[in-house]
Amino acid sequence: MKKSKCIQQIIFAILLSITSTIHAQTVEILNTDSTLQLPKQKSFTFLQSQTDTNSLKFVATIKVTREGEDVGLDFMFNKIKKVAQNMGANTFKLNAYNKIDSLGINTFILDIYYASDSILEKNSANNQKNIVYVFGNPNKINHSTSFKIDGNKKEIKGGTYFKYILDTKQEVKINKGGLTGGTVWIKWKENKPATFLTLTGFGVGGGAVPPPGQLGITFNTGRINYIDPDFGRLLISLLPEGE
Repeated sequence: MKKSKCIQQIIFAILLSITSTIHAQTVEILNTDSTLQLPKQKSFTFLQSQTDTNSLKFVATIKVTREGEDVGLDFMFNKIKKVAQNMGANTFKLNAYNKIDSLGINTFILDIYYASDSILEKNSANNQKNIVYVFGNPNKINHSTSFKIDGNKKEIKGGTYFKYILDTKQEVKINKGGLTGGTVWIKWKENKPATFLTLTGFGVGGGAVPPPGQLGITFNTGRINYIDPDFGRLLISLLPEGE
């Protein structure tokens, strides 16, 4: 019995070692302003290119490197987000993103800042309005997913996105999986921020709640989920638009 238990412990240790190797990850703070004393933040806002970073307080540059199979961009972003908020940062912009497919290595670098409420309002005014973005899974670039928008069938490749601009007072229906699938309705509204959707589990961390005023139903097949808008804005700065 003792021998059997010992063997089980050895096997468990080996499996744990393999798992750690497959998903090896490092988080580095490349530089930071150590003089800042900022409280932990709840928000983490994408900085539009029009927003003047000279009016912000630079907090740090954070780098995440992750290697192994199925390297998740959403997972890496959430790692940086957690560290950044604990450091008192509430805004970010992309510094660099590199992917080496042959080695299964992703390197993701963000510059993080603290912005006042007035600057956040100005940044929000620069966000796109009344646009719908639908993402394929960027972690599975060889995989395509189909869906319908107002009855028209579309196919989106992994690592790309579909963009749809709403007409004034228009309501659009997006469906995946037919009658037993998932459906959302998105309606035009003055100054309504862009909507970001995913047709897979990518980017939602186990599920997401539709923004206020937007209808959605989801069943076990054909799932449609909402992506955090600031992560979605980062994605469209990284990924190409699909054909």
